[in-house]
Amino acid sequence: EPTFLGRPFRVEVDDRWISGRAINVNGTLYVPALPLSVVTKTEVVWDMLENRARTAHGEADGFDFGGKLFIEAREVERLFRLTGGLNEAEGVLRLRTIPAAPVVTATGRTVPPELSVTVPGNGTAGAPGSTDAKPANGRRTAASRDANPAPAAEKQSGRPGSSTVE
Repeated sequence: EPTFLGRPFRVEVDDRWISGRAINVNGTLYVPALPLSVVTKTEVVWDMLENRARTAHGEADGFDFGGKLFIEAREVERLFRLTGGLNEAEGVLRLRTIPAAPVVTATGRTVPPELSVTVPGNGTAGAPGSTDAKPANGRRTAASRDANPAPAAEKQSGRPGSSTVE
């Protein structure tokens, strides 16, 4: 297994240091994906067969350095909704969270992005009290069950507010 000798840089996200360091290898800056995942609360999936890192926001090439997943720094905006730049003199990569834009529903209501859910084929839903989608946590509320009965493949598990898919 090759050894990569690159210049390390501390990484700061929203004025907080993350546990991993970015590395510059042959002029390309790589950032550790898992610490970014933790600080941004964005799940990252590493497809080792295709060497791809995937989040809910997109996917990019992934690189294994010392058994850890790295992505190119130019991909942090797409995968983790971060922007920023490298200060080589200080040895720091400073990143900031890009604020999410409010979502406008089909009925014209503006909903904060954390309350919205994209439903395939139905557009954006999830405004408080909406009955056309499951909430972001995946549970069906009483209102959504009444308005949209469970699909045939979905069976109630017996616990209030929970269901399983077979």
